[in-house]
Amino acid sequence: MSAVGGNYISDGAIMAWLAEQQDRIYGDLKESMDLAERRADFQSALTNVKGQLADANNTKDFSAVDKQLQDLMATYGSDPEFAEACAQLKPIADRIHGDLDYKTNVYPEAKEKFDAAVADAQSRVDSGNSGGRGGGLQNSAVHVAKPPEPTSSYSKEDLDNWTNIVGGQVDNAGRNDQLTMIHIQELKATLDQGSQLASTFISSGDKTTSSILNNFV
Repeated sequence: MSAVGGNYISDGAIMAWLAEQQDRIYGDLKESMDLAERRADFQSALTNVKGQLADANNTKDFSAVDKQLQDLMATYGSDPEFAEACAQLKPIADRIHGDLDYKTNVYPEAKEKFDAAVADAQSRVDSGNSGGRGGGLQNSAVHVAKPPEPTSSYSKEDLDNWTNIVGGQVDNAGRNDQLTMIHIQELKATLDQGSQLASTFISSGDKTTSSILNNFV
């Protein structure tokens, strides 16, 4: 038996209390470790994006960067822990994705229609010229608007700004991860202290009980 404040608490009650506290702390510990793992993955993905921005601009191919940003937003965009970071990254992801979609899916078809319209108008002009009427192809003869040229690269100012934003979020993730690791260490220390405290209670109670019984001998 263990005595606390004049009231006896059984060893079983102490162990039950310890189990309840450990269960709560282990739950918190698991959440913190899961968060640390997700944050490490998030930081790694951001580091890859930051490292590839300049190369993508030089090669005029942002397909890999776009995929990484879209995967990142899909994975972490709805996670409250990463909401602020994703809000900073969303304008970059949206612009790159929109420009790439236009270049890949919209522009080729629009250009094909425009070229067909130009060819048709030129054919009509040539047909008219063969009848003795002169004059070249006029813009008014083409009834399909020329599509804007797609964006394949960005200005140095844009790249520098994006690199700073992504780099800032990499740094923030690192700082937050350090705080999470400190919290994990604190939880581990609390678990160790709880076990030691319960052991001390039980040991003290056993000694007290033995001393009382010895007084009756």
